[in-house]
Amino acid sequence: MFFLLAPACRFIPFISISFFFFFFRASLLRLRTVLWVGDSCSSSPSSPSHIELPSV
Repeated sequence: MFFLLAPACRFIPFISISFFFFFFRASLLRLRTVLWVGDSCSSSPSSPSHIELPSV
């Protein structure tokens, strides 16, 4: 039984790190999409934007 658990315990950190990286990337992509949508909405005067970004 220990020989079956050893490879799994070895792969658990790799799986958790890859899952965390995927979740972090997805949240970053979602944040970038929200910022881009807010920026495009703020450029058009018809629709009010939820996020006010300082213009560079």
